[in-house]
Amino acid sequence: TGAGIPPEKLQKLFLPFTQADSSVSRKYGGTGLGLSICRGIAQLFEGTLEAASTPGEGSEFRFAYPLRAASGKSPAAAAAKLRDRNVLVVDVNPTAREVLERLLTTRGARVEIAANGAQAMRKLRGRDTTVARFDIVMVAAALGDEDGSAVARTLADADPAAQVLMLLTAAGAGSVVRDAVPAAAAGYLRKPVLEPELDRELKRLLDEPACR
Repeated sequence: TGAGIPPEKLQKLFLPFTQADSSVSRKYGGTGLGLSICRGIAQLFEGTLEAASTPGEGSEFRFAYPLRAASGKSPAAAAAKLRDRNVLVVDVNPTAREVLERLLTTRGARVEIAANGAQAMRKLRGRDTTVARFDIVMVAAALGDEDGSAVARTLADADPAAQVLMLLTAAGAGSVVRDAVPAAAAGYLRKPVLEPELDRELKRLLDEPACR
């Protein structure tokens, strides 16, 4: 709903630096680039972005692009061995913890979270937790004032049976990535964690015995 766009201005709406009413820019801000960029992205996907509007009533924007049929394999099927496993996520960033908790939970895991090394150690020792032991521990390399690699080593020593995964920031790339992973860790994932990489690494961890 809204002011709507007159027909004579509708077709110019997708041109760069073009707005139907300059007073909108003065009141709300904006450059007139958003819709142009959106249409360009839609066209890169061999799709379309169209607009329809009625002055005084509002506007409607529609996009469409072709998609290939999915394989039919669900995330739970791809990581079936994670079902009923206990996973501890150690990350100072609450958003990162929430995202990982959701991804792991949808794959059947029981997830507990810790914001720092001390919280993680209490859970690993059976305090502040409802699980007997953890199968996988995911530790962020960046843990505020703590060294994530040192925390990972400490947790690995505390429970040698748990598989430890390091969560590395996107800035850690190439050889720097492996240098940041302590020998105690069974592997690593780059952040932001993407579902295909998560599934592959989890499958590898659960298919192979711990090699520490």
